[in-house]
Amino acid sequence: LHPNVAFRSETGDRPWLAPAALRGAEEVARHAATDGRRFAVLCQPALVNGGPGIIVPAPTGPIAIGLLRIAGDQITAIELILDPARLASVVTFPPAAPTRR
Repeated sequence: LHPNVAFRSETGDRPWLAPAALRGAEEVARHAATDGRRFAVLCQPALVNGGPGIIVPAPTGPIAIGLLRIAGDQITAIELILDPARLASVVTFPPAAPTRR
């Protein structure tokens, strides 16, 4: 994590799911190590707006999407969408099938 990493979440009407904002590697890492552990096991890697991210899929659609902003070899920002209203408009695509060579 970059020393000044920013974490931002959009939870809609469910603010208990995640803090709205955190700043700094120590604060973000502490949150990830405590509250994020239950969430992490559900995450799958994904391309989000063409960049690295995560998705938590469910049969009815994603329940969370995260975007990682990276500079060099450090994460500079984490944006997490947990707002059901925003997630309802998200278009997802299944992973591409592996190609044979």
